[in-house]
Order: sequence, then C-alpha cells, then structure tokens
Amino acid sequence: MNKCFLVFTALFLFLNENNISAKPSIERGEYLVRGPAACGSCHTPMGPLTNNKNDRRVGPIPGMELAGHVEEDPFGQISYTNLTPGGPIASWTDEEVVRSIREGIRPDGSTIGPPMLIPVYRHLSDNDVKSIVLFLRSLPAVENDLPPSKYNMPLPKSYGPPVGHVADISVKNKVEYGAYLAGPVAHCTLCHTA
Repeated sequence: MNKCFLVFTALFLFLNENNISAKPSIERGEYLVRGPAACGSCHTPMGPLTNNKNDRRVGPIPGMELAGHVEEDPFGQISYTNLTPGGPIASWTDEEVVRSIREGIRPDGSTIGPPMLIPVYRHLSDNDVKSIVLFLRSLPAVENDLPPSKYNMPLPKSYGPPVGHVADISVKNKVEYGAYLAGPVAHCTLCHTA
C-alpha cells in the first residue's frame, strides 16, 4: 500500500505542478486541502470500522467532508473542528482563520492543541494559507455542532511569536519546493525524518 500511495502522491504533485499562482485562489486551496495537506484525514468523519484485522474505516461519511468529528486519542477527547461554513469559522475573519492554522490561536484567544500540527503549519506561505481559507469558505455549509476538546495535558499558551510574511517558493526550484511540500504542506517530514 505504501508504494501505491507514494506513486499516486508523486503523480498527483507532478500533474498539479502548474497549480501554483501568484495570488491566492480557490483552486490552489482545493488542491492543498484535498491533496497533499490532506485536511480531511482529521477533519472529515469516517464511517464505521470494518471487521477486518486492521480495523480500518469504510471511508468518509457522504456529505460530511471537513465537517469535523470527536475522537478519543492519547491527547484526550479531541473535537476536530467543522471547517465548513456551517462550523465556527463561519463567524471568523479570514485573518482569524489564518492565525488559527498558523499560530494555533482562536479568535477568543484559546489555544488549539494537538494533533493540529501548528509548528509545521507556521511555515505555510501566505498565498497557500489564504488559498486554503478561500477554499474552505467555498464549501457547502454542514451543520455539525461539536463539543470543545478535553485535553488530558496542559496546552501551551502559544507556539511561538506571531508569524510574519512567509513567501511563496518557486515551483521552478524543485528541491526547495519539494522540501516545502514534504514539510509544511504534507508534513511528511514529521514521521519520515531521522
């Protein structure tokens, strides 16, 4: 399965190489969210477990893409936020959504905890994170009210100083752009770096 995933990912990235724009776009946001950033891996509720030995889910629940769900994990009871316009981000400004992704701070000042990968997302380019917001705003609203997360550990007050300007990396610079995709975008480096 891993070989198939790697081949698919490489092909997906190659075919979408020209999906880089000089300004934020819904299309770039869709590519990132549904592609290498894989936001739905956490924020889309999955169907019931299969009865096989791997306990895999049968797949996403239709009509619930990025609508959030609650899950028990080592950090506690985690509510993966509803990212559609039916969730809390509907009342947030674009800047507040960007800050929540990059800095892990909600508009009310509370901290977003793990497993949100804030230390990695801090390095998303300005245009990419704005493209993600544009795409999330374009989704159909899904009503799915969730309780707040309950962590069994203290959360940091912040993940660092406010994020300043983060420039785009040219797709023509294959090595830097590949490192950007494997790092802040797809977060491959979290598991696959010694």
